[in-house]
Amino acid sequence: MYRILFLILFLGTTYISGAQNKSSYLKAERYTFPETGFSIQAPQHFDTTYMYKGLLHKATSSSLVATKAANRNPIAFNQGLTKEYFSTQNLTLIKSEKIVTSKWNGVLYYLSFEVKNVKMQRMMLVTGTYNDTYILMANFPEMFASQLTVPIRESMLTLLF
Repeated sequence: MYRILFLILFLGTTYISGAQNKSSYLKAERYTFPETGFSIQAPQHFDTTYMYKGLLHKATSSSLVATKAANRNPIAFNQGLTKEYFSTQNLTLIKSEKIVTSKWNGVLYYLSFEVKNVKMQRMMLVTGTYNDTYILMANFPEMFASQLTVPIRESMLTLLF
């Protein structure tokens, strides 16, 4: 009897600890960006679209797109991304965050801008290899920032290239 009880508790604990490693914000399957070949676990409710090669959240008009700057070192690339540079692009730097994972290092920029009187936010992850810079960008209306910032950040941290 004790063996069965122990087995049930052991399996239950194993299941719960395994479930804690999975984010409820992310889809289980990976999405590969066709232009760059790198992939992420997409946030829930972000789907492919015929409009561009990326992901779209239709309810909030939010997007996730990726690009590769070939032959551009990400360290040098990031040095040029200053508050002054962003302002020349009509972007306001809110903050930046250095990210270190077991696979890559990068910088996540939080930016704001305006399009046709709609306040928007952008999260831009810049990382890469010694030779190439990879940029993953999310754009969303500021009014949805409290619902989208955490899922998008978690998604970006799953980047593989």
